[in-house]
Amino acid sequence: MKKILISLLLILLSFSFADFLDSDQFKDYSEKEQEIIKKAVATDEVQALLPQLINWSISIELEGYWNLSFYEADEWIGYVLYDEANEQIKTNKLPEFLAADIIAAHEANINKYLFDDPAVKAIIENANIFNEELEYNKYGNYWSYYLYNGIDAYEITIYPDKEDYFAVDEIRDYHAFKEDEQLEINRNIAIDLAYSSPKIDQAFADVDDWFAYAEHYEDSTWIVEFAGMGRTLLSVLVDIDNKTVLESNLP
Repeated sequence: MKKILISLLLILLSFSFADFLDSDQFKDYSEKEQEIIKKAVATDEVQALLPQLINWSISIELEGYWNLSFYEADEWIGYVLYDEANEQIKTNKLPEFLAADIIAAHEANINKYLFDDPAVKAIIENANIFNEELEYNKYGNYWSYYLYNGIDAYEITIYPDKEDYFAVDEIRDYHAFKEDEQLEINRNIAIDLAYSSPKIDQAFADVDDWFAYAEHYEDSTWIVEFAGMGRTLLSVLVDIDNKTVLESNLP
């Protein structure tokens, strides 16, 4: 029954999917990879995306879970991690497209109210900003408001909120130590700690290739998942400040 449902969903998708199935790129994939692509495309998350694209393609790679990257006119726009064992999307980062009138309403409010934000106002007053630029990233569904004066440069990341409102997500000072660099350092520390779990040998038994995914949980704790062969191998909760493994769970 599930195979019949997947077949029907694929038929209902745009003709561009039929074109992709007939492409050299798709034919170069193994039979297993072709099967995973068809199943992933039949999920609700991907079905909502593809009809809004024009010239798209997919690449696939086994990285613990099946990683399917989506491209529009050869530009990377997002990905899904497909859990083969449970036949579902494990996680995804796909674009959410806004209608033109909604984008216009958000931008009007951004231009009107952004500089009421105390942090933004402080930048304008202290850095002598004289250049401003607003840019919408339709694939990431966010705006970047750039403030610069030839010496100092700032990027304000803004996401749409309910109705016509918006939320300032981050203010990045390009001359300061980038927060994402520290995040990457912490992520690597978390993975190293998780690898010291007493259950790691049991989890990796008969597994040759594996990948680790780390996500910040709260305070100094991180959740690390080891995955391989299309499934979760081990989930570990670690505290990077105290350098301790708090919890380890086999599937």
